[in-house]
Amino acid sequence: MRTVSRLQMVTPFDSEIADLEMEQQLLLLRGCALCRITRRVDEGSTRAKEEWKTCKAELGVPVEVFTKDVAPAALLAAIDHHAPAVAAVTTDGEIVSLMDEAAIARCKGSVADLRGRLKYRMASLELAMPA
Repeated sequence: MRTVSRLQMVTPFDSEIADLEMEQQLLLLRGCALCRITRRVDEGSTRAKEEWKTCKAELGVPVEVFTKDVAPAALLAAIDHHAPAVAAVTTDGEIVSLMDEAAIARCKGSVADLRGRLKYRMASLELAMPA
């Protein structure tokens, strides 16, 4: 088993999304399967869901979120330059793609579903969270 040191997520946006008005941001975020899981977009907010904050804390590793234009080249290569996506970084520095847009979309906005699918996918790739 390889140990995961952190998770990395990539949104399909450029960092310029932060410069947009909130309504414009919400319009874009509502179209992103990953954002529907992590953000309160259905409530008209760009803030993180409380359930997502709890989930991140329980995962036991840092979770880094990048926009596509600032994501590290190695991460983009691991996810085949497709976003949204989720990847794991192992303690030896390998980046392993865990979920692509289709897999994220199957979560249908559910943090619990994302967590379960991540754990299943990591187990199938013989990846483990640190003890």
